[in-house]
Amino acid sequence: MSDSTREALDAAIRAHAAEEWDGDLVVDWAIVAATIDTDNLTGIGLINSREPMPAYITKGLLIEAMDDIRAGEHDYDEGD
Repeated sequence: MSDSTREALDAAIRAHAAEEWDGDLVVDWAIVAATIDTDNLTGIGLINSREPMPAYITKGLLIEAMDDIRAGEHDYDEGD
């Protein structure tokens, strides 16, 4: 990923976080995207806030997100 793309993503994520969570400081982020490899019809894309980012940070972010969803903190049926 180019530096300019990563910087644009970082700025957009920080702006969104500032709107959603007033006063919270974004220290790292990870984006997960479903992808399709047309050769074998599988795949997943993962973009981190920095390269290289330690795997324990990425895993921690993803596990925390799953725990929040399981706890009902994100009700996607209502358009959140």
